[in-house]
Amino acid sequence: MEKTFYIPLKYNEGDYLAAELPKQGECLVIEQTKFDYLMYLLPVYGTEVRRYSVKTEDAEKTMMVRYDKEGDIVHVDVKCGRRRRLVYMNFPDDEAAKETVYRFCSFEGERLCREAAKYGGKVSRVFIEKFYDGEAADFAVKMASPEEVAAVRAAGGDSAADNSGEYSSEKRIECDVDTWGAMILCGSPEFRADMFGFGAFIMQRAIEENALPKLNKAADFRFIVNEYD
Repeated sequence: MEKTFYIPLKYNEGDYLAAELPKQGECLVIEQTKFDYLMYLLPVYGTEVRRYSVKTEDAEKTMMVRYDKEGDIVHVDVKCGRRRRLVYMNFPDDEAAKETVYRFCSFEGERLCREAAKYGGKVSRVFIEKFYDGEAADFAVKMASPEEVAAVRAAGGDSAADNSGEYSSEKRIECDVDTWGAMILCGSPEFRADMFGFGAFIMQRAIEENALPKLNKAADFRFIVNEYD
């Protein structure tokens, strides 16, 4: 079922159900499509943003809007299943976007380190897998044991042993790319690649400084960054 939500860019401070907000002044217009995704044009820049896998009934019942004490919109989110997903975030300028990405990716970097520390046994490879194509983003840590590296090398040689794509995703630890990706899409178009690069740098540095020293490394240990396309 299709539905349109008109969300004022300025309103009274507080949290509101999007479906109950009045249509007044300049609005963020969010279209709920029959194909279960939300679509809107980013204020100021006019670029199209899509948030997939959002059902109409979820949007109608759970999409919330927050306004700050100045009455400016802060963000829009929606509950999908057990979690709330970011739909829109208002960045007054590029510096505000950078600060938000810094806080978020610092938190995610710490979480990735905690998860990596749970890995038992020796580690021969730690990979960073990252991707950005102007719309979708990805960042994850993948680990491989000496036995796994030996098996991949036997089948495909040394180059295969250093290619993260040759290993199972069972030991892949992903950052919250759904939220991070939404933040990037809400930034100015010319700053989005920088938002990705900056966030990826923060998380990679956290892994290098806080996770790698705590791992039980094999003699042939290598840390490899794979940027795939």
